[in-house]
Amino acid sequence: MKQKFTVSGMTCSACQAHVQKSVAALPGIQSVQVNLLTHSMVVEYRESLLSEKQILQAVSHAGYSAEPVSGDADLSAFTEKETAQMVRMKRNLISSVIFLILLMLGAWHLMGQNPFPTLHASERTW
Repeated sequence: MKQKFTVSGMTCSACQAHVQKSVAALPGIQSVQVNLLTHSMVVEYRESLLSEKQILQAVSHAGYSAEPVSGDADLSAFTEKETAQMVRMKRNLISSVIFLILLMLGAWHLMGQNPFPTLHASERTW
């Protein structure tokens, strides 16, 4: 049987490899393909030796969470999660840039309104 899962919690290729290795170690697995960019996993396994629950437990034991994909409704919900995450990340980026600008303006004020002071040979005190 071939089944697709969504895997959450993966952030790097080491995470991807860890999930793939954990699931591949199960008896009855014929092939495992984990995709970091789409947060998905396609597993081909023998139903007589392995169940969906055991695959989910292997992913959970590896430190990640997985859900089976059962149709187009789950795929659209997955893209909505990704969209919400991107909106949150964009909001964090904008607020960080605003904070950085305010911090730089405050530092320039402490420097006497001159962000790049010049030193002349006659002004050196060291």
